Amino acid sequence: MQGKKFVLILVAFMVIATVVITLLMTQSERFDDQGQKKAQTINPANIVKITVAVEGMTCTACEPTIHMMVNKVPGIVSVKASYGASNTVVEYDQTQTNTAEIIKAIADTGYKPISYEDATGKHLVAQTHETPQKQDKAMKCGAGKCGAAMKCGGN
Repeated sequence: MQGKKFVLILVAFMVIATVVITLLMTQSERFDDQGQKKAQTINPANIVKITVAVEGMTCTACEPTIHMMVNKVPGIVSVKASYGASNTVVEYDQTQTNTAEIIKAIADTGYKPISYEDATGKHLVAQTHETPQKQDKAMKCGAGKCGAAMKCGGN
């Protein structure tokens, strides 16, 4: 009886280990050693660059929140959120996503996209959807949207 238990436990362990390793391998194909999104095979002719003016960042700890959310949008080539410049610069493959999806991803973080600039000029962002405000008592950073557990003095 104990031999059967051992075999069942061993089989269960092997199944779990296989699932975990498969998930890690799948994710590692998308990210490099520093956790940055790996370069995709994208036609350079399809890459569009926009700069989105963003309100609500209270320190540099806010930047990774925007970076993570925008990077979840398919077709993103690069993202650089900047507290100092109050903006986010995004390069993306226009065949895989669009400006509206990027604006939505930024708004979903709790920050407020005001306008964006692309090759055709500056455009105001229509405030058609409500920006969620993250609330957490452990957050001490400015408006508390980024989740940094630190007191900010501006950066």
